[in-house]
Amino acid sequence: MRKWLYYIILFLLMPTACNKSIEIDVPSQTPVLVLNAQWQQAQLFNLRLTRSRGINDPVDTGSNLIRTYEIKNAFITIKQNNVVIDTLKYDSLNFRYINKTKKTIIGNTYQVDAAVPGFTSISSVSPVNALITISNTQLKRAIGYNSYGDLIDQISFSFIDNSSSTDYYLIRIHKSDGNYADCIGTSDTDFEKMIFNSPFTTETCIDGNKLLLSDQNFNGQTKKIVVTVASNQMDITVIPGKTRRPYIELLHITEDYFKYIKSYNDYDISNLNPFAEPTNVYKNVKNGYGFFTAFSMATDTLR
Repeated sequence: MRKWLYYIILFLLMPTACNKSIEIDVPSQTPVLVLNAQWQQAQLFNLRLTRSRGINDPVDTGSNLIRTYEIKNAFITIKQNNVVIDTLKYDSLNFRYINKTKKTIIGNTYQVDAAVPGFTSISSVSPVNALITISNTQLKRAIGYNSYGDLIDQISFSFIDNSSSTDYYLIRIHKSDGNYADCIGTSDTDFEKMIFNSPFTTETCIDGNKLLLSDQNFNGQTKKIVVTVASNQMDITVIPGKTRRPYIELLHITEDYFKYIKSYNDYDISNLNPFAEPTNVYKNVKNGYGFFTAFSMATDTLR
């Protein structure tokens, strides 16, 4: 109770604090290249390349943002296991660099290199990890109620972990319309605590696209996943000639992707929680900013 009282008093006093205007001479910043790409197995190569925006740069919105920061004249090569196999061309309709024939292959390692006149060249590397399949998928309807009084369903499935290395996984739960489910409940301590960390909330559930875990406690074993979700999010969608059902995705991801998701979650928290520490989003682009990863993904329908 005293801790809460302290926060309330601090919040009330903040607007009454004395303010003094101070002019700071902020030095100009040299822009660098920013690469963003996430490749699933058997996916055509594609990526987004922009330049960084300095603190003194004007704030653009809408189409101006694309025209100002998009890089259209880059020379981009793709290496597969250290051998150049492709160059990407700029697609002005989608504002991305693309390839129309070659795709990522499980078990290979890919490197993206980008060179642009006037910029320091950048590169980033990612393997495509082995495909981990899903088994014993079950959806049990209306098993009880959560703390909010919502009727809930139980989702369970299993997969066999790879014993040869430390492995990282991302589980995503989709509603029948394709959107991510909200507020996933679980008592499994192997999941990362991707929960909004604020003294003003009692939220204990995880977003449907942030079920993140490593095999630290089940290396080389069969892992059973059991989670709950509000029943109305597991309803089917009927369209002419087709019935759509909710589904799950199991991504076998890299350690880089694991760190990126955790850091991005912390970044979201720091923007919303006045008591959170500032954080930077994890990057793996040499000489630039952004993030590149490849992954394998298995999917199963919930019925």
